[in-house]
Amino acid sequence: MEGLFGKYRVLLAPMAGVSDIAFRTLCREAGADMAFTEMVSAKGLSFANEKTRHLLALAGGESQVAVQLFGHEPEVMASQAAWISASVTFRYPPVVRCPR
Repeated sequence: MEGLFGKYRVLLAPMAGVSDIAFRTLCREAGADMAFTEMVSAKGLSFANEKTRHLLALAGGESQVAVQLFGHEPEVMASQAAWISASVTFRYPPVVRCPR
């Protein structure tokens, strides 16, 4: 984990409806070293829903960002995590949570 954090060792947790580009930018300016996107629905991504894909957008120069993917269908979650890894430039692989 060395090199992941800067001076403050502060992470911004994923928050649905909150962790958009503007909020992540403000938190970075206040000292957050890393942030998550908003929580992203694997099912929404599987339908190529543009509103859902927009949640994966990054600000210019934003690099220390991870994705929290949620859903309840393991196959959909796996395919969308693979799509994110192949299609979107994130430094970290998606964090996948699937309650069973």
